[in-house]
Amino acid sequence: MRALVSFLLCCVAFSCTTPPGPPAEVGSQIIAAIEAQDGDEATRLYRRIRGKESYRQRIYPVLFDAAKVRYEKGESAGAIPLLRFLVANYEDAAAARQALLYALFIERAGQAKPDAEIVKEMDRLLGELDGHLEAPPVWISLAKAQTAIDRGELDTARESFAAFKKDWDGEPDSLAIYVEDVERYLHSH
Repeated sequence: MRALVSFLLCCVAFSCTTPPGPPAEVGSQIIAAIEAQDGDEATRLYRRIRGKESYRQRIYPVLFDAAKVRYEKGESAGAIPLLRFLVANYEDAAAARQALLYALFIERAGQAKPDAEIVKEMDRLLGELDGHLEAPPVWISLAKAQTAIDRGELDTARESFAAFKKDWDGEPDSLAIYVEDVERYLHSH
């Protein structure tokens, strides 16, 4: 009987330390759960690997790349939930924070009226990134200008926009339409 109990305890201990499957497979399962808007399932899957740092680090690029593919297809709204998951589960992931901020900025720029939750989330991310980036991308000043406009702080928006214009070399050129919108708004208000 003792042998059986010892064997069962070893099996339980082994199953707790064995990764739940290849990182790409587990990452795909997490992605599927997030896309199905099943946050509980995504969290449950992630909890299985959370304590295994090397395994956890191999899941990160699977999720990040999936978000990147969606964004590159013009589906920033599809990238946002994946990036939110990464930000929530990888505390030091500055790249995920920047990518989420950019995706939210693109979503916000496409709205006629600002979504208060998106503006709040953008402000939070800007605060988290502020001072943590040696050389922040120039577009961050444009995002700051947009959130300041949305908060009704036009002087702050003008300062951020001026900082953006001073450093912007025209790249990425996909920002040009947003630059024109912000500039037009600031000139008319």
